[in-house]
Amino acid sequence: MKKTLIFLAITVITIQVNAQWFIGGDVCVNVTNSDENFVWGNVNKTEAGFQIAPKFGHYFNNKFALGLSVSFGANFSINNAGNSTKNQEYSLHWGFIPFLRYSVFTYKKFSIILQGSTGVRGTHYFSQTGSNSVKGGSALGIRVIGVSPILGFNLTDHLQMEAGLNFLDLGYNIDIITNTNSDIIKHVFNIGFKSSSILSLSQLQFGVIYKF
Repeated sequence: MKKTLIFLAITVITIQVNAQWFIGGDVCVNVTNSDENFVWGNVNKTEAGFQIAPKFGHYFNNKFALGLSVSFGANFSINNAGNSTKNQEYSLHWGFIPFLRYSVFTYKKFSIILQGSTGVRGTHYFSQTGSNSVKGGSALGIRVIGVSPILGFNLTDHLQMEAGLNFLDLGYNIDIITNTNSDIIKHVFNIGFKSSSILSLSQLQFGVIYKF
C-alpha cells in the first residue's frame, strides 16, 4: 500500500513539474476555383474564405495536452453561368472545439502530433443575385469525433510553430441545415477536403502556441 502511494505521489509530482499552460491560435485560408457542366451550360465557381481560431489549454507533460479552440471566420463565393447574372454567396461561421493532443514522434525541434477533437460549429448563409439580397438559412455542425495530424517546430522552449494537415483529417460529423422549406440532417464520415461537411474549411492551417 505504501509503495503504491509513493508511486502515485511521484507520478503526480512528475506531471506537475513538466506541466505548462499554453495560449495560441490558428489561421486557415481557403481559395478554390471550379467549373461544373450542367444541361443549361457551364458554371464557374470561385470561392475564398478564412478562419481565425484562438486557443488555450494545458500540457500535462511533454506529450499530452488538453485545450479549447474558439473560431470565427467567413466564406465568399461567386457563381458565373455564362453571360447570366452573377450569384454571390456569403457565409459567416463560428466554432467551439475542445481538443486532446498527443505527441507521437519527436526529433530534435520537430514533432508530429495527433489531435482529437469534438464540438460544434455554426454557419449563417446569405446570397445576392443582381441587386437582390437574401438570407439563405443556417447550419449547425456537430463534430462527434475527429482526428488530424499536426506538424510542430519548436522555435524556443516556449514558442512552437504548427501546421495542421486537415486534408488527412478523419472524423464523423452531423450537419443540420435549416432553410425556409425544411431541415436537412446529414451524417458525414469525412476525409478532410473530400468531405462535403460544413466543418471542413481548409486543407492546411498554420498556428502558433506559447507555453508558459
